[in-house]
Amino acid sequence: MRNNQLRLTILGVFAFVMTLSTAVYAFDGTINVDATVVTSLSATTTTDLSFGTFGLTDNGLAGIVDTTGATTTNIDEMTAPTVGVVSISGAASSSVNISIDSPDLTGTGTNMTTSLSVPATTTLNGSGLASINVNGVLNVNAGQTPDTYTATATVTVNY
Repeated sequence: MRNNQLRLTILGVFAFVMTLSTAVYAFDGTINVDATVVTSLSATTTTDLSFGTFGLTDNGLAGIVDTTGATTTNIDEMTAPTVGVVSISGAASSSVNISIDSPDLTGTGTNMTTSLSVPATTTLNGSGLASINVNGVLNVNAGQTPDTYTATATVTVNY
């Protein structure tokens, strides 16, 4: 019986020490928490993108108008296309991400597809301003019906 008492006493002391040792390893830590509020971004059209006025060449093939280099394929009687310009304002010296969709131009004839492009990023100047060019390629269908074809593209800008 003495051995059992001794064993129970040793187990009790061991359990007590383990309880204390767990408390010894506990600690309190800190973490900094912050938030930064920046100037809201806005984008405004300065110049609309125009693929110009043109006719298909006599062969009636599909055509291409590219505003990047004002180049054309199978297009004649071309009035110069205009590169679009978008002005961006936001927090001074901030880098922003830019994207644009590529809508189809619609009119009375078959829709014409576009592939529009903007720089992927730009840095706003010390006043929080930047201007970016909007370029594009227009795919003109063979035998395209004469009409005015239009669409609205969405430019997205974010920090």
